[in-house]
Amino acid sequence: MQTRSGMWRSDFLLEQWGKISLEGVAWSKPQAMPQILKLQLTQYFHRTSITVERVILDLHNGYLIGKFGLWLADLWGVFLAFIALSGLWLWLVRLFASKTKKG
Repeated sequence: MQTRSGMWRSDFLLEQWGKISLEGVAWSKPQAMPQILKLQLTQYFHRTSITVERVILDLHNGYLIGKFGLWLADLWGVFLAFIALSGLWLWLVRLFASKTKKG
């Protein structure tokens, strides 16, 4: 970890810390990636990329926007059910009202 007082390192349990020196450290130098490796990586990621079907399914299930997406999908379903049932109720009321006027 880099701090104002220098660089520090710890054990894997983060229990013991010790100051370290960067003298003698040889940093790597950037190099161009070989063309064959670029091609292999491109082919790999195109084969394992996310499909349009997966995106649509995640949007439909609410997974696309995380934890709140599940709640939003549930609320949307309850709202649609309410709209459908209230529309059916209004239709039935008008149907029976028109039958009682005629007969």
